[in-house]
Amino acid sequence: MAFDSNRRADVFLTVESASGKVPFPHGERSSTPQPHFKSDYEIMAEQLRDEPRNTLSCLVALLEVPRWMTGLWQSVELTKGVFQRIPGGWLNNRSGAPVFVSFAEARQWIENRIVELGLDADLVNAWPHSHHSVSEDSAFYKLPFEVRMNCFRARTDVKATLTQE
Repeated sequence: MAFDSNRRADVFLTVESASGKVPFPHGERSSTPQPHFKSDYEIMAEQLRDEPRNTLSCLVALLEVPRWMTGLWQSVELTKGVFQRIPGGWLNNRSGAPVFVSFAEARQWIENRIVELGLDADLVNAWPHSHHSVSEDSAFYKLPFEVRMNCFRARTDVKATLTQE
């Protein structure tokens, strides 16, 4: 395409003037950021983010804490037609009347299990915040429990463990 000096170019340079206004083809506009309205996705993502519940749930499942593995855990309850999070913990509905277990109790279970299994607490606590694909996660959880726990006893690479099996 050859250069045509008579052809209008669709190029705009945006510079902020001293007045804080940005020149636009049809007049100046304020450069003040406009309020951000959250999308439905952002609202739902915030509702699903539930710390420390998510991290603690991941850790007790990873370590297969016996009391957790035998429970039937509930993190929300229906109150007046609306699901509400159970504040500060979970309810175990396995044995009839629900039994409340607090986040502090779950943390104690996790600490005890780390000591019992002889694991590196830093490696275990980093697990819920590490990033792996669904296929890596599936492969990891298909390994025998003892092999999985070996990843947290010494500074070994989880991906290397997966390729050795």
